[in-house]
Amino acid sequence: GIAFGMQDKGSNIIEQTSGAGVAIITNFPTIAPGVPLAPTTQPMEATPISTPVPTQKPTSMPTPEAPFTWPPTHPPTFSPTSGPPTLAPTDVPTSPPSLAPTPSPTTQSPTTNSPTPVPTTNSPTTIRATQTTTFYMIGGVYEGAGLAELPANLKSLPKTNNNNFLVHLGDWNDVTEGCSEERFVEFDKVFSNTRFPVYVLLGGNEYNNCVTPSDALTLWDKYCSNYWTEHWNPPSYEVTPTIDKNFAFTMDEVLFIGIQLFSGRVLDTDAWLERNDAILDFIDQQVAEYETTTRFTVIFANAGPDENGLVETFYSSLNQRTADTYLRTTVIVHKNFDGDGWTVDQNYLGNEFLVKVALDGGVWPPMKVEVQVNSQTISFNQGNWDTVAT
Repeated sequence: GIAFGMQDKGSNIIEQTSGAGVAIITNFPTIAPGVPLAPTTQPMEATPISTPVPTQKPTSMPTPEAPFTWPPTHPPTFSPTSGPPTLAPTDVPTSPPSLAPTPSPTTQSPTTNSPTPVPTTNSPTTIRATQTTTFYMIGGVYEGAGLAELPANLKSLPKTNNNNFLVHLGDWNDVTEGCSEERFVEFDKVFSNTRFPVYVLLGGNEYNNCVTPSDALTLWDKYCSNYWTEHWNPPSYEVTPTIDKNFAFTMDEVLFIGIQLFSGRVLDTDAWLERNDAILDFIDQQVAEYETTTRFTVIFANAGPDENGLVETFYSSLNQRTADTYLRTTVIVHKNFDGDGWTVDQNYLGNEFLVKVALDGGVWPPMKVEVQVNSQTISFNQGNWDTVAT
Protein backbone atom coordinates (compact mmCIF):
# COMPACT_ATOMS: atom_id res chain seq x y z
CA GLY A 1 0.00 0.00 0.00
CA ILE A 2 0.92 3.66 -0.18
CA ALA A 3 1.85 5.23 3.15
CA PHE A 4 2.10 8.89 4.02
CA GLY A 5 2.54 10.98 7.13
CA MET A 6 1.25 14.39 8.12
CA GLN A 7 2.24 16.61 11.02
CA ASP A 8 0.62 19.83 12.20
CA LYS A 9 2.28 22.32 14.57
CA GLY A 10 4.51 19.58 15.88
CA SER A 11 1.71 18.06 17.94
CA ASN A 12 -0.33 15.73 15.73
CA ILE A 13 1.08 12.97 13.57
CA ILE A 14 -0.95 10.65 11.40
CA GLU A 15 0.20 7.79 9.25
CA GLN A 16 -2.23 6.22 6.83
CA THR A 17 -1.80 3.25 4.54
CA SER A 18 -4.35 2.09 2.04
CA GLY A 19 -5.31 -1.57 1.72
CA ALA A 20 -3.83 -3.57 4.56
CA GLY A 21 -2.41 -0.60 6.42
CA VAL A 22 -3.22 1.20 9.61
CA ALA A 23 -3.77 4.89 10.36
CA ILE A 24 -2.25 6.08 13.62
CA ILE A 25 -2.86 9.37 15.43
CA THR A 26 -0.43 10.07 18.24
CA ASN A 27 0.28 12.92 20.64
CA PHE A 28 -3.14 14.47 20.18
CA PRO A 29 -3.55 17.97 21.66
CA THR A 30 -5.21 18.53 24.99
CA ILE A 31 -5.67 22.31 24.90
CA ALA A 32 -5.89 24.87 22.16
CA PRO A 33 -2.76 26.78 21.12
CA GLY A 34 -2.41 29.94 23.14
CA VAL A 35 -4.96 28.92 25.78
CA PRO A 36 -3.46 29.27 29.30
CA LEU A 37 -3.04 26.10 31.30
CA ALA A 38 -5.09 27.57 34.13
CA PRO A 39 -8.57 28.48 32.81
CA THR A 40 -10.40 31.34 34.43
CA THR A 41 -13.21 29.05 35.60
CA GLN A 42 -11.22 26.40 37.44
CA PRO A 43 -7.67 25.10 37.47
CA MET A 44 -6.80 22.18 35.23
CA GLU A 45 -6.18 19.08 37.30
CA ALA A 46 -5.19 15.57 36.39
CA THR A 47 -7.77 13.17 37.79
CA PRO A 48 -6.56 9.59 37.51
CA ILE A 49 -9.48 7.21 37.47
CA SER A 50 -7.58 4.31 38.99
CA THR A 51 -7.00 6.01 42.38
CA PRO A 52 -8.78 8.83 44.20
CA VAL A 53 -5.69 10.13 46.00
CA PRO A 54 -5.05 13.87 45.46
CA THR A 55 -1.93 14.72 43.55
CA GLN A 56 0.07 17.79 42.55
CA LYS A 57 -1.13 19.62 39.45
CA PRO A 58 0.94 18.78 36.36
CA THR A 59 1.61 21.62 33.97
CA SER A 60 1.41 19.36 30.92
CA MET A 61 0.63 15.78 30.03
CA PRO A 62 3.47 13.31 30.68
CA THR A 63 5.42 12.34 27.63
CA PRO A 64 4.82 8.78 26.39
CA GLU A 65 8.54 8.05 25.91
CA ALA A 66 9.18 7.15 29.58
CA PRO A 67 7.00 5.97 32.48
CA PHE A 68 5.58 8.82 34.49
CA THR A 69 5.68 8.84 38.29
CA TRP A 70 3.69 11.25 40.36
CA PRO A 71 5.71 13.38 42.85
CA PRO A 72 5.15 12.40 46.50
CA THR A 73 2.41 14.15 48.39
CA HIS A 74 4.60 14.18 51.55
CA PRO A 75 8.39 14.55 51.83
CA PRO A 76 10.31 11.30 52.40
CA THR A 77 11.57 10.65 55.93
CA PHE A 78 15.15 11.26 57.00
CA SER A 79 15.64 7.67 58.12
CA PRO A 80 18.88 6.19 56.80
CA THR A 81 18.71 3.96 53.77
CA SER A 82 21.93 2.07 54.58
CA GLY A 83 24.72 2.01 57.12
CA PRO A 84 24.56 2.45 60.89
CA PRO A 85 22.29 5.10 62.40
CA THR A 86 23.67 8.26 63.97
CA LEU A 87 24.08 8.56 67.74
CA ALA A 88 22.23 11.90 67.84
CA PRO A 89 18.51 12.41 67.53
CA THR A 90 17.17 12.61 63.99
CA ASP A 91 16.25 15.96 62.40
CA VAL A 92 12.65 14.84 62.05
CA PRO A 93 11.18 13.10 65.12
CA THR A 94 9.74 9.66 64.88
CA SER A 95 6.06 9.15 65.63
CA PRO A 96 5.37 9.88 68.44
CA PRO A 97 8.24 12.35 69.08
CA SER A 98 10.27 11.97 72.29
CA LEU A 99 11.64 14.71 74.54
CA ALA A 100 15.01 13.05 74.97
CA PRO A 101 17.66 11.89 72.48
CA THR A 102 17.25 8.40 71.14
CA PRO A 103 19.45 5.82 72.88
CA SER A 104 22.50 4.37 71.26
CA PRO A 105 21.63 1.52 68.90
CA THR A 106 22.29 -2.05 69.95
CA THR A 107 22.86 -3.20 66.40
CA GLN A 108 24.91 -1.92 63.50
CA SER A 109 21.84 -1.61 61.24
CA PRO A 110 18.46 0.05 61.66
CA THR A 111 15.85 -2.02 63.44
CA THR A 112 13.21 -0.96 60.92
CA ASN A 113 13.12 -1.46 57.19
CA SER A 114 14.74 1.18 55.02
CA PRO A 115 12.27 3.61 53.47
CA THR A 116 11.31 3.27 49.84
CA PRO A 117 12.62 5.96 47.45
CA VAL A 118 9.05 7.33 47.22
CA PRO A 119 6.55 7.11 50.08
CA THR A 120 4.42 4.01 49.67
CA THR A 121 1.30 5.58 51.16
CA ASN A 122 -0.92 8.39 49.93
CA SER A 123 0.83 8.53 46.56
CA PRO A 124 0.25 6.40 43.43
CA THR A 125 3.43 5.28 41.71
CA THR A 126 2.11 5.93 38.20
CA ILE A 127 -0.67 7.95 36.64
CA ARG A 128 -2.49 4.73 35.66
CA ALA A 129 -1.87 1.21 34.47
CA THR A 130 -1.05 0.81 30.80
CA GLN A 131 -4.21 -0.38 29.07
CA THR A 132 -5.46 -0.65 25.51
CA THR A 133 -9.13 -0.17 24.70
CA THR A 134 -10.16 -2.13 21.61
CA PHE A 135 -13.47 -1.83 19.79
CA TYR A 136 -14.84 -2.46 16.30
CA MET A 137 -17.08 -0.62 13.84
CA ILE A 138 -19.14 -1.96 10.95
CA GLY A 139 -21.83 -0.65 8.59
CA GLY A 140 -23.63 -1.03 5.30
CA VAL A 141 -25.33 -3.87 3.47
CA TYR A 142 -23.82 -7.37 3.30
CA GLU A 143 -24.85 -9.51 0.36
CA GLY A 144 -24.12 -12.93 -1.13
CA ALA A 145 -21.11 -14.74 0.32
CA GLY A 146 -20.35 -11.79 2.61
CA LEU A 147 -23.77 -12.13 4.23
CA ALA A 148 -23.50 -15.92 4.46
CA GLU A 149 -20.14 -15.67 6.23
CA LEU A 150 -21.11 -12.80 8.50
CA PRO A 151 -22.45 -14.80 11.50
CA ALA A 152 -19.26 -16.89 11.73
CA ASN A 153 -17.08 -13.82 11.20
CA LEU A 154 -18.83 -11.96 14.00
CA LYS A 155 -18.26 -14.92 16.32
CA SER A 156 -14.56 -14.86 15.47
CA LEU A 157 -13.91 -11.21 16.38
CA PRO A 158 -11.00 -11.13 18.87
CA LYS A 159 -12.08 -10.56 22.46
CA THR A 160 -9.19 -8.86 24.27
CA ASN A 161 -11.05 -8.08 27.50
CA ASN A 162 -14.54 -7.75 28.93
CA ASN A 163 -14.95 -4.20 27.62
CA ASN A 164 -14.80 -4.88 23.87
CA PHE A 165 -17.80 -3.73 21.85
CA LEU A 166 -19.00 -3.35 18.26
CA VAL A 167 -20.78 -0.32 16.79
CA HIS A 168 -22.98 -0.75 13.72
CA LEU A 169 -23.15 2.60 11.93
CA GLY A 170 -26.42 1.73 10.20
CA ASP A 171 -27.73 1.27 6.64
CA TRP A 172 -27.69 -2.52 7.02
CA ASN A 173 -31.04 -2.75 5.20
CA ASP A 174 -31.39 -2.98 1.43
CA VAL A 175 -34.42 -0.75 0.85
CA THR A 176 -34.95 -2.25 -2.61
CA GLU A 177 -36.14 -5.34 -0.75
CA GLY A 178 -38.42 -3.36 1.52
CA CYS A 179 -38.44 -2.50 5.23
CA SER A 180 -40.56 -5.35 6.53
CA GLU A 181 -40.32 -6.84 10.00
CA GLU A 182 -38.68 -9.89 8.44
CA ARG A 183 -35.69 -7.73 7.53
CA PHE A 184 -35.27 -6.63 11.16
CA VAL A 185 -35.63 -10.19 12.44
CA GLU A 186 -32.87 -11.29 10.07
CA PHE A 187 -30.60 -8.49 11.27
CA ASP A 188 -31.12 -9.56 14.88
CA LYS A 189 -30.45 -13.20 14.03
CA VAL A 190 -27.09 -12.31 12.42
CA PHE A 191 -25.70 -9.75 14.88
CA SER A 192 -26.75 -11.58 18.03
CA ASN A 193 -23.82 -13.89 17.17
CA THR A 194 -21.31 -11.18 18.09
CA ARG A 195 -19.08 -12.06 21.06
CA PHE A 196 -19.68 -8.75 22.82
CA PRO A 197 -22.31 -5.97 22.98
CA VAL A 198 -23.41 -4.30 19.75
CA TYR A 199 -24.54 -0.67 19.58
CA VAL A 200 -26.74 0.09 16.55
CA LEU A 201 -27.21 3.49 14.91
CA LEU A 202 -30.22 4.42 12.82
CA GLY A 203 -29.49 4.67 9.10
CA GLY A 204 -31.61 6.24 6.38
CA ASN A 205 -32.26 2.79 4.91
CA GLU A 206 -33.98 1.76 8.13
CA TYR A 207 -36.12 4.88 8.36
CA ASN A 208 -36.60 7.81 6.00
CA ASN A 209 -35.71 5.96 2.79
CA CYS A 210 -38.43 3.38 3.47
CA VAL A 211 -41.82 3.64 1.79
CA THR A 212 -43.52 4.09 5.17
CA PRO A 213 -40.93 5.72 7.45
CA SER A 214 -43.10 5.72 10.57
CA ASP A 215 -43.63 1.94 10.38
CA ALA A 216 -39.92 1.37 9.78
CA LEU A 217 -39.01 3.52 12.78
CA THR A 218 -41.40 1.53 14.97
CA LEU A 219 -39.63 -1.67 13.89
CA TRP A 220 -36.21 -0.12 14.54
CA ASP A 221 -37.30 0.82 18.05
CA LYS A 222 -38.53 -2.73 18.62
CA TYR A 223 -35.42 -4.54 17.36
CA CYS A 224 -32.47 -2.13 17.47
CA SER A 225 -33.00 0.46 20.20
CA ASN A 226 -30.83 -0.40 23.22
CA TYR A 227 -29.66 -3.42 21.27
CA TRP A 228 -26.59 -3.84 23.49
CA THR A 229 -28.89 -5.01 26.32
CA GLU A 230 -30.61 -7.76 24.33
CA HIS A 231 -28.12 -10.62 24.03
CA TRP A 232 -25.23 -9.82 26.36
CA ASN A 233 -24.57 -9.35 30.03
CA PRO A 234 -24.64 -5.71 31.17
CA PRO A 235 -21.28 -4.02 30.51
CA SER A 236 -19.02 -3.01 33.38
CA TYR A 237 -19.53 0.64 32.43
CA GLU A 238 -22.75 2.62 32.71
CA VAL A 239 -24.50 3.67 29.50
CA THR A 240 -26.45 6.93 29.58
CA PRO A 241 -30.15 6.15 28.97
CA THR A 242 -31.08 6.62 25.35
CA ILE A 243 -32.18 10.17 24.59
CA ASP A 244 -33.79 10.51 21.16
CA LYS A 245 -31.94 7.27 20.27
CA ASN A 246 -28.55 8.75 21.19
CA PHE A 247 -26.35 7.08 23.80
CA ALA A 248 -23.11 7.76 25.67
CA PHE A 249 -20.71 6.01 28.04
CA THR A 250 -17.18 6.42 29.32
CA MET A 251 -14.47 3.79 29.52
CA ASP A 252 -10.75 4.00 30.22
CA GLU A 253 -10.86 7.83 30.21
CA VAL A 254 -12.54 7.99 26.78
CA LEU A 255 -16.00 9.47 26.21
CA PHE A 256 -18.00 7.51 23.61
CA ILE A 257 -21.14 9.08 22.09
CA GLY A 258 -23.53 7.52 19.56
CA ILE A 259 -25.74 9.94 17.63
CA GLN A 260 -28.63 9.42 15.23
CA LEU A 261 -27.24 11.51 12.38
CA PHE A 262 -28.38 9.90 9.14
CA SER A 263 -28.90 11.04 5.55
CA GLY A 264 -31.29 10.17 2.75
CA ARG A 265 -34.74 11.48 1.96
CA VAL A 266 -35.61 14.72 3.79
CA LEU A 267 -39.08 14.35 5.25
CA ASP A 268 -39.20 17.67 7.09
CA THR A 269 -36.40 20.26 6.91
CA ASP A 270 -37.37 22.04 10.14
CA ALA A 271 -37.58 18.75 12.05
CA TRP A 272 -34.18 17.74 10.68
CA LEU A 273 -32.56 20.99 11.85
CA GLU A 274 -34.20 20.60 15.26
CA ARG A 275 -32.76 17.10 15.48
CA ASN A 276 -29.31 18.48 14.64
CA ASP A 277 -29.62 20.98 17.49
CA ALA A 278 -30.80 18.28 19.90
CA ILE A 279 -27.82 16.07 19.01
CA LEU A 280 -25.38 18.94 19.52
CA ASP A 281 -27.00 19.74 22.88
CA PHE A 282 -26.61 16.08 23.89
CA ILE A 283 -22.90 16.15 22.96
CA ASP A 284 -22.47 19.42 24.90
CA GLN A 285 -24.01 17.84 28.00
CA GLN A 286 -21.83 14.73 27.84
CA VAL A 287 -18.58 16.63 27.27
CA ALA A 288 -19.35 19.01 30.14
CA GLU A 289 -20.28 16.19 32.51
CA TYR A 290 -17.18 14.09 31.80
CA GLU A 291 -14.67 16.85 31.09
CA THR A 292 -12.50 16.10 34.12
CA THR A 293 -12.64 12.30 33.95
CA THR A 294 -11.98 11.70 30.25
CA ARG A 295 -9.19 12.71 27.88
CA PHE A 296 -10.98 12.88 24.53
CA THR A 297 -14.20 12.02 22.69
CA VAL A 298 -15.20 9.49 20.04
CA ILE A 299 -18.52 10.14 18.26
CA PHE A 300 -20.29 7.49 16.15
CA ALA A 301 -22.58 8.65 13.33
CA ASN A 302 -24.20 7.19 10.25
CA ALA A 303 -23.85 10.05 7.76
CA GLY A 304 -20.85 11.97 6.48
CA PRO A 305 -20.85 15.70 5.69
CA ASP A 306 -21.05 15.24 1.92
CA GLU A 307 -24.36 13.38 1.87
CA ASN A 308 -26.63 16.44 2.07
CA GLY A 309 -26.53 20.07 3.15
CA LEU A 310 -28.39 19.46 6.41
CA VAL A 311 -25.78 16.95 7.54
CA GLU A 312 -23.02 19.32 6.45
CA THR A 313 -24.56 21.98 8.70
CA PHE A 314 -24.20 19.63 11.65
CA TYR A 315 -20.50 19.02 10.95
CA SER A 316 -19.89 22.74 10.67
CA SER A 317 -21.47 23.33 14.07
CA LEU A 318 -19.51 20.45 15.62
CA ASN A 319 -16.30 21.92 14.22
CA GLN A 320 -17.02 25.28 15.84
CA ARG A 321 -17.85 23.73 19.22
CA THR A 322 -14.74 21.56 19.16
CA ALA A 323 -12.46 24.51 18.44
CA ASP A 324 -14.13 27.08 20.71
CA THR A 325 -15.60 25.13 23.61
CA TYR A 326 -14.54 21.49 23.91
CA LEU A 327 -10.82 22.16 23.33
CA ARG A 328 -10.13 18.41 23.25
CA THR A 329 -9.43 15.90 20.54
CA THR A 330 -12.76 14.78 19.09
CA VAL A 331 -13.00 11.90 16.62
CA ILE A 332 -16.22 11.52 14.61
CA VAL A 333 -16.69 8.32 12.62
CA HIS A 334 -19.27 7.88 9.86
CA LYS A 335 -20.08 5.28 7.23
CA ASN A 336 -18.80 5.80 3.70
CA PHE A 337 -20.83 4.69 0.72
CA ASP A 338 -20.31 0.95 0.39
CA GLY A 339 -17.13 0.22 -1.54
CA ASP A 340 -15.71 3.76 -1.33
CA GLY A 341 -12.91 2.72 1.02
CA TRP A 342 -11.97 4.01 4.45
CA THR A 343 -10.20 7.27 5.23
CA VAL A 344 -8.83 9.23 8.17
CA ASP A 345 -8.93 13.03 7.90
CA GLN A 346 -6.94 14.64 10.69
CA ASN A 347 -7.21 18.40 11.25
CA TYR A 348 -10.63 18.25 9.61
CA LEU A 349 -11.80 21.68 8.42
CA GLY A 350 -8.45 23.05 9.57
CA ASN A 351 -9.24 22.22 13.21
CA GLU A 352 -6.40 20.42 14.99
CA PHE A 353 -8.87 19.08 17.57
CA LEU A 354 -11.19 17.41 15.03
CA VAL A 355 -10.55 14.07 13.30
CA LYS A 356 -13.03 12.64 10.77
CA VAL A 357 -12.91 8.91 10.03
CA ALA A 358 -14.91 7.26 7.22
CA LEU A 359 -15.70 3.55 7.45
CA ASP A 360 -16.04 1.37 4.35
CA GLY A 361 -19.44 -0.32 4.48
CA GLY A 362 -20.49 -3.80 3.45
CA VAL A 363 -17.00 -5.32 3.65
CA TRP A 364 -15.09 -7.57 6.02
CA PRO A 365 -13.20 -7.04 8.26
CA PRO A 366 -14.79 -4.25 10.27
CA MET A 367 -12.68 -1.32 11.37
CA LYS A 368 -10.57 -2.12 14.41
CA VAL A 369 -9.76 0.77 16.74
CA GLU A 370 -7.19 0.67 19.53
CA VAL A 371 -6.89 3.49 22.06
CA GLN A 372 -3.89 3.84 24.38
CA VAL A 373 -4.54 6.82 26.61
CA ASN A 374 -1.15 6.71 28.34
CA SER A 375 0.79 7.03 25.09
CA GLN A 376 -1.88 9.30 23.58
CA THR A 377 -2.33 7.04 20.57
CA ILE A 378 -5.39 6.09 18.53
CA SER A 379 -5.05 3.59 15.68
CA PHE A 380 -7.65 2.83 12.99
CA ASN A 381 -7.38 -0.24 10.80
CA GLN A 382 -9.82 -1.60 8.23
CA GLY A 383 -7.18 -3.49 6.31
CA ASN A 384 -6.63 -7.22 6.54
CA TRP A 385 -5.86 -7.14 10.26
CA ASP A 386 -8.00 -10.27 10.79
CA THR A 387 -5.61 -12.40 8.71
CA VAL A 388 -2.61 -11.50 10.88
CA ALA A 389 -1.96 -13.91 13.73
CA THR A 390 -2.31 -12.30 17.17
